[in-house]
Amino acid sequence: MSKVDYKNFSIKYVECPELIEDPPYKRTSSGKIWEKKLYDRYKKICNKSNTALDIGGYIGSHALPMAHYAKNVYCFEPTPYLYNTIKSNIKLNKIENVILLAMAAYNKDDQVNIDARLNGTSRIHFNKIKGELTEVPCHKIDTLLPDVNDCNFIKIDVEGAEFDVLEGAHNFI
Repeated sequence: MSKVDYKNFSIKYVECPELIEDPPYKRTSSGKIWEKKLYDRYKKICNKSNTALDIGGYIGSHALPMAHYAKNVYCFEPTPYLYNTIKSNIKLNKIENVILLAMAAYNKDDQVNIDARLNGTSRIHFNKIKGELTEVPCHKIDTLLPDVNDCNFIKIDVEGAEFDVLEGAHNFI
């Protein structure tokens, strides 16, 4: 387990030997903040009256700090191993306002194939590629969160599918 200290809270992370060479994990496992400037943004923008979205949750390195400032955080992570890691990190930190979703946010409600890379660079694929593909559910934000009208922050890191995610959130935005 590692612990990252921020200004007024700490976040603990479970060990993930499979991610040891991945720069974000390497940084958090050594007790340092990955993308500190974003933590500062969360503090400025997120508040207990509003909801935030973390699309592309990885190990929770953004959803967990957001949870300290936002009312609720919807965290999307379609890669099964990373989803389970976030789930463990939420439990370890006793965080109750992160709603973890095992799916991809996208521009349609369907299933998509991803190459479920453990290093956080999973991508959606429509063509046959070498290697293993994992079929995962995908949903438009418009379909999934039609009653959420208090969102004031959306973080999207989905390896090139950011515009597709936004296309599926047309009404939400």
